[in-house]
Amino acid sequence: MAVIKPNKTGGVTKVQNKISKTIGWMNKNSLMTSITYSEVVDALDTIGESQACRLLNELDEKAYSISNPTGWLQKAAARVASGESSPQSSGAGSKWSRGGGGGAWDLHSVLRMMGKGGGKGGGKGGGKGGKNNDAKRQTMMKLKEIDIDRKVWIGGLPNGLTWKDLEKHMESTATKPVISELLAKGSGVCAFKTAEEATAAIAAANGSELKGKTLEVDVWTKKEKAEP
Repeated sequence: MAVIKPNKTGGVTKVQNKISKTIGWMNKNSLMTSITYSEVVDALDTIGESQACRLLNELDEKAYSISNPTGWLQKAAARVASGESSPQSSGAGSKWSRGGGGGAWDLHSVLRMMGKGGGKGGGKGGGKGGKNNDAKRQTMMKLKEIDIDRKVWIGGLPNGLTWKDLEKHMESTATKPVISELLAKGSGVCAFKTAEEATAAIAAANGSELKGKTLEVDVWTKKEKAEP
C-alpha cells in the first residue's frame, strides 16, 4: 500500500493524494513489481497532475514489459520535466483521466473500467480480446507473488510465438515451468518450482535456438528490460 508523503509544509497536495490512490491500485492489480511511492511522488508532483496521469496510464499499458516501474517513472518524469519528451497517448484519452482531457483522474472510474466497480460499463466488454487480457493479467499477478529467484527472463523470442511454445521449449531444454508468459518486445518470463530449477534453466536454455532465433535467458531482476 502506498504511504502518502507529506510535502515540505507538512501537508499533502491533492495531486499527491490521487497519485497515492492510483499507485496503490496499480501495485495491487496490474504490476509485477510494486512502485515505491516515496521514490516517485515528488517527481510526479513536480510535472503536474495531467502529465502524471498520462505517465501512469502509459506505465499501465507497458506493465507486462517493465520489471522496475519505480525506475521507469523516475526516468520518464525527469524527461518530461526537462522538456525532453512528453507521455505517449493513444489518442483515445488516458484511462486515468476524466474524458481524456487531461483533467483529474477518478479512482472509482478506474475501478469500474478494470471490472472492479460493477455497473453497466463492466459488462462482457471486449469479447475474446477482453478475456485474453483478463487471463494475462491474472497470470501476471500470480507471477508477482513468486520469488524473484524462481523466475527467469527470456529475450530474443521470435514473432508469432505463444506461451505454450515457450513452455514446451523450456521443458525440452531444462524443466517444465509452472508458469510461462510472453512480454513485450520479444521477451518472456518463466517461473519454476524452485530457485535451483530456475538456475538450471538459465544455464541450459541460454543460447538455445527457437524457431530460428537465439534466445537470451537470464535471471529475473528489478533491472528494467525495456526502456520507456
